[in-house]
Amino acid sequence: MVPLAVLLAGVRLSAGRGAGGRALRMCAEPRGGPAPAEALKRAVEIGFPVGRRIKYGLFTDTVEPASIPDEAERRRLREQAAADMAVIGADERQRRSAVGYAGGAATIAQAGNWDVDGGGIAPIGDQKLAERLRSRVNEFNRQGLVKAAAITAAYVLVPEAVSLALSRLG
Repeated sequence: MVPLAVLLAGVRLSAGRGAGGRALRMCAEPRGGPAPAEALKRAVEIGFPVGRRIKYGLFTDTVEPASIPDEAERRRLREQAAADMAVIGADERQRRSAVGYAGGAATIAQAGNWDVDGGGIAPIGDQKLAERLRSRVNEFNRQGLVKAAAITAAYVLVPEAVSLALSRLG
């Protein structure tokens, strides 16, 4: 499936062998519209205005000019981000991790409490109903874990298999 941003950018995709002939790569060629990099640059300019930063993944916050590192430090941080393959800084990762833990704790804290009758979240008085709901939720979670494991295994195994097959073609 071609990403919507690529379609909107008006490009033609072509596939070929990558470095050493082992990997598939996609090449975008302009076709009467801006190159994908230009479309992405415009989207970033709109979504990430100068003087603002992303906070908690959804919100923006004003950047204090005094907190902006000098050019040498920014270069070092970009090089470190490239080496770590990270697109967000350590402070934002810590914030998002804290939100994730808080959400997990809230989920555990409400276990056994449901809004069964539209009157608000409360403990379920009917123990048989509570057990059936808990069983259903646990089965849903188990299936999700199995699906996530299968998708992860495919992701880990398939790229290598595709790479090996392509290297044998050339």
